[in-house]
Amino acid sequence: MRSAAKLDQMALVEPVEPHKLTQIVIVGDHNQLPPVQPVKPPQNLQCFLGSLFNYYVEGHCVPNHQLRVNYRSRAEIVAYTDRLGLYESLTAFREQASYEPLPPVPDGAPAWVRNILDDTQVVGALIHARRFETAVSSLEAELTVALVEAFFLQMGIDSPRSEMAFWQEHLGIVAPHNAQGRLIARRIFDRLTTGQGPAQSQLDGGALMGALRGTIYSVEKFQGSDRTFIIGSMGVSSRDQLSAEEEFIYDINRFNVLTSRAKQKMLLICSQNYLDYIPRDRRVMGYAARVRDFALSYCNNAQSFVFDDGDSGGVEHVVCRTRFPIRV
Repeated sequence: MRSAAKLDQMALVEPVEPHKLTQIVIVGDHNQLPPVQPVKPPQNLQCFLGSLFNYYVEGHCVPNHQLRVNYRSRAEIVAYTDRLGLYESLTAFREQASYEPLPPVPDGAPAWVRNILDDTQVVGALIHARRFETAVSSLEAELTVALVEAFFLQMGIDSPRSEMAFWQEHLGIVAPHNAQGRLIARRIFDRLTTGQGPAQSQLDGGALMGALRGTIYSVEKFQGSDRTFIIGSMGVSSRDQLSAEEEFIYDINRFNVLTSRAKQKMLLICSQNYLDYIPRDRRVMGYAARVRDFALSYCNNAQSFVFDDGDSGGVEHVVCRTRFPIRV
């Protein structure tokens, strides 16, 4: 179901008398995330306490028809969504009616940033070797900030109006834990307001932080939204933490939301530990395998680079994976 913020757009022009209603159409997707609940519902009550769409489709076996054309995303993103196996088949409307190409990447950007932001590269992953992060990754935050600054310059932000459009329409950052989202927001704020980098915010401090709060979300809050470029930062590399929350952090519906919100470009930032971890639950093991498939198989071209992490005062070895088109 669409978010509550969208409901006012669906209001009927004229009031309808309930006793005259003979048919209702419910639009939804039970392969995305149900309402947030503080306690997991009992197995036999899941269809009653989850989404309304799931209640009718699975609880009452009401016939449903899948839309087979994705009108939002470029073909490479839709192809991966189809590869998840959650839907019968999907085709990309944007394969025939493509978006306008993104502007050229700034010349001064590092090679790995230019590689990711180039219009021909649609999906990608940045994989690092840290092993002990439990919910917050300063390295992933710094990688995200470097990309955001270059993307800010790439999109030619030169006025408060164009900057608000940038945060509201072009960039989305998703993290499973709010702490990681807050860290990224603070690092972006500092980079764009200190005058120490090439990109400078056109907004005052309060407006910029407000815009960042509407750009950086948990996956649950991002449902119903989309952006030109989506960055997902997992923030967890500790094997103990991965074990403690494997069902949450590898949830296939959560990953489906993450990959399907992007219109032109999608990037996953995570640790090698996150990809290598094998969950204990067989169902979750299958979910983790699909995430691994995205990063290490679908993103089929790998290049390593050294990143100077100013937060720790050292350098980090990171693998940048992108996708070369496979011609049949």
